[in-house]
Amino acid sequence: MSIGTNIKKYRNDKGISQRELERLTGIDHSRIAKYENDKSEPNKASLERIANALEVPVSKLYDDSIDWSKYDKMIDLDSIREGATLIESIQHYFNDKDNDAYLVLEMYYMLNEEGRKKAFNYLYDLCLMKKYSKEEMNENDLLLKLYGQLPDEDL
Repeated sequence: MSIGTNIKKYRNDKGISQRELERLTGIDHSRIAKYENDKSEPNKASLERIANALEVPVSKLYDDSIDWSKYDKMIDLDSIREGATLIESIQHYFNDKDNDAYLVLEMYYMLNEEGRKKAFNYLYDLCLMKKYSKEEMNENDLLLKLYGQLPDEDL
């Protein structure tokens, strides 16, 4: 099954609408519909937010046709396929490389939905500030880095 089919399956299994998934993830329901209809593929950040909202491991949303090379620098995909949790895979990846990044992720997972949205918004704003960002970028640059595409104009 495709990623979109899996998103729809787990969303239906959880008994929530696309609008409710939008509320839980911050991803517009029309974009979720595009994912479910295989008109668009979510990037890794969106996929993680969806998996978190659906309370399933990210690996449950993947299908065999996915290009795993897009994700291999972020996490240890072999451990996910063997059933490790996403956070265990991320911990393995960050092992002694960047403990602060791992701690930020740990703290993020301690937050409720409202806290996660607020944390995301703070980080988003900091990335746009030259004083705090490794590279100067405008909002479109940041959106491209985060999502691999700009949002549709109709969203």
